[in-house]
Amino acid sequence: MQLTPLGLQILLHYHMSFDPHPEIDSMSVCRSIAEFLENEVLKESDKKGRGCYVLTDKGRAWLKCIFNTPMPRQKTVWVDENNKIIPV
Repeated sequence: MQLTPLGLQILLHYHMSFDPHPEIDSMSVCRSIAEFLENEVLKESDKKGRGCYVLTDKGRAWLKCIFNTPMPRQKTVWVDENNKIIPV
């Protein structure tokens, strides 16, 4: 399962809110949510109503990994004709 920008936005929504996603009627949001449910990243909330989901432990762990990912650093490298990195 790959995380798309929409998928990340959905996970962040349910990380912060118990309310239905604002685009819950969108086919792409419904597909993403169905995939998260199938992969046990989201589960239905105890709160009654359409579109009410919460993150599972797996979903919270995935977001924690994303939150703890360090910012990439730009680095200049040189590559020879054999695609080997040359130390700068």
